Amino acid sequence: MLRALRYTCVAIGVASGLLAQSALSRPAFEVASVKRNTANGQWDQIPRLSGDRVIMHNTQLRNIVNYAYRVQYLYEVAGNVDLPEGWNRYDIEAKVAGSPTDDELRRMFQSLLEDRFKLKVHRETREMTV
Repeated sequence: MLRALRYTCVAIGVASGLLAQSALSRPAFEVASVKRNTANGQWDQIPRLSGDRVIMHNTQLRNIVNYAYRVQYLYEVAGNVDLPEGWNRYDIEAKVAGSPTDDELRRMFQSLLEDRFKLKVHRETREMTV
């Protein structure tokens, strides 16, 4: 017997422009450095906080997307195409004001993805047979 499963998915895509409304509604890092990792070493799936610094070393874009949008399973992402330079690893170091909550930190990463990688996202609910 087939049953319908409803789930909310994150549909991702890359575009050249940004919506001004998105940038205004989200908190952002005071300053952020995004560099290609060339040293390998320890890799982070979630950010590390140290005082007013946020660090994600040797991480792939999909890990940043998964953290920022709370993606837990692959089926939650529709249009899961290879992201530009998706297999490359990056070092992210950013400065935050105060002590942001986990939700605020996730929104800061969403803003970073939109700004630096031109990521576009929308959420939708779909039904699928299981």
